[in-house]
Amino acid sequence: MLVSVVIPTVDGREDDLERCLAGLANQPFDQEILILRNRATCGEAWAEEASRCHGNYIWFCADDVVPEAGFLAAMIEACDKGYCPTSCVYEGDMLLQSAGIEGMDCYKPEVLTDWMEVSHTTTPFMNREQWSYYTPEDWAFLSEIHYCSDMLHSFLMAEHGVQTVVRTPA
Repeated sequence: MLVSVVIPTVDGREDDLERCLAGLANQPFDQEILILRNRATCGEAWAEEASRCHGNYIWFCADDVVPEAGFLAAMIEACDKGYCPTSCVYEGDMLLQSAGIEGMDCYKPEVLTDWMEVSHTTTPFMNREQWSYYTPEDWAFLSEIHYCSDMLHSFLMAEHGVQTVVRTPA
């Protein structure tokens, strides 16, 4: 089982990228790491590399995301059960930044439960079937946006009856 990980980065963020890669090194799955530098948007990097991915699963990551132990297993399990997974994103001091919840509740970790339905993903993770839901028009649109490009993924999944859920590594 191969997980393709697309990581956009820009010059000057080498330390962030190294932390991300260190987190990936601790995941017990074969990985294809695709790093794209200096694209105008995250979406542009994701769209450009998506066609080159060979994995059974694809993760549109970011250079400042550090996956914790069990992350990939939780994401894969959700995809295998027919969901669009999202993870909790924490700032450096472990303050919850986002978990796919609209409004200010996304900053309150006590409202989160594993498998909780939410509105959007924070870093798009998908299996090959879900990847096939993207049309050329979707890829073109994704290439143009930076902020909220992750929300586009959940929107596309919802159009195909795939609910986004929070996954927390065990």
